[in-house]
Amino acid sequence: NMASVRRLCSRAVLLEDGFKAADAGVNDVISRYFMSGISQIGERVWKDASRAPGNDIVRLKAIRSLDSSKKMACQFDVTEAFNMEIEFEVFKTGHYLDAGVQFTNEDGNRVFIANDFQSEHWQNKTRPAGIHRSICHIPANLLNEGVFNIQVHVCSNPYVRHAYEDNALTIKIVDDFKPGGARGNYSRQWPAVEVRPLFKWSFEFEKAGA
Repeated sequence: NMASVRRLCSRAVLLEDGFKAADAGVNDVISRYFMSGISQIGERVWKDASRAPGNDIVRLKAIRSLDSSKKMACQFDVTEAFNMEIEFEVFKTGHYLDAGVQFTNEDGNRVFIANDFQSEHWQNKTRPAGIHRSICHIPANLLNEGVFNIQVHVCSNPYVRHAYEDNALTIKIVDDFKPGGARGNYSRQWPAVEVRPLFKWSFEFEKAGA
């Protein structure tokens, strides 16, 4: 719970492989802890099915963050749409399986959860045995600048969690201050919020005296 760590501590120590990697102010160490995941190239693969998250019904095979051209990446601009691909293998038929991702911020707070049952494609349908890929399309101008940890899961309805990985992937959203998108013509640092949605606006006007 990074929010509690920030609230209770002024100093933090980061350990990596049993060695002290950082000893500094709590905010600096938390940022380094989350940024350590950025060394990934946008992919986490479980090559050994027997050790992959899951059970005898389904197991995770991979999770990937992809840019709009389907290339793996771990960093995206605020104004850039990207995709989260969940790859899993179904071993037993007859189960209503749903895959999903959860985004958490640097404080460990949930930003959003997305599940593929939001689409009608596999809604109320059992999945055949084989390798499945569910791809979640994250729109541009949604997330604000920051580092986000991704959790991935495969569940069945009514809710039974078959496969889950807490620290599956880390991505970074950056803001280069270019005008447009949700930023419009605002030139300063955007307020510290997790989402930066681009909403549609409508306007009405009445001429004075009309």
